[in-house]
Amino acid sequence: MVNMHLAERALADAEEWLQSAEKLREIGAGPKILYSLEMGVELGVKALLLYHGIDFPKTHNVLNTKWKI
Repeated sequence: MVNMHLAERALADAEEWLQSAEKLREIGAGPKILYSLEMGVELGVKALLLYHGIDFPKTHNVLNTKWKI
């Protein structure tokens, strides 16, 4: 199911993160630039997936990984 509202919101959030990265670059805020870029790209990809009706995992639970610590 395509959820256009969520796709549009994710795209708007992605644009905000990328704008933040640009501002951080202007002031030379190093690692924070990379974090903002990563968030922008992640939300952009999620917007694309939502637009095409493709489901993706919505969890950040690191305990359910294939790696054993």
